[in-house]
Amino acid sequence: MYGQRQTVNNKRSTTNGQQQTVNNKRSTTNGQQQTVNNKRSTTNGQQQTVNNKRSTTNGQQQTVNNKRSTTNGQQQTVNNKRSTTNGQQQTVNNKLSTTNVP
Repeated sequence: MYGQRQTVNNKRSTTNGQQQTVNNKRSTTNGQQQTVNNKRSTTNGQQQTVNNKRSTTNGQQQTVNNKRSTTNGQQQTVNNKRSTTNGQQQTVNNKLSTTNVP
């Protein structure tokens, strides 16, 4: 493993040197406040509607709680076991995921 071991569905994990609370209402990701499983969260300085079917993030259409959504020009599978975020493999709602793997 070239990255860190991330335990998802555990309340606290460290990803990219930041504290990330997964499946908890509030987590800090990339130095921004992210509300997870709450209707409103601010991500990348934009309004993101979580657990709503349609939201616009970074000028792209994002379908949350739908199996496929495009965020930052990458394919993101939300609430599916595997998603690719920022060019890294992220296993969401699975206990083990590898982050920061080239």
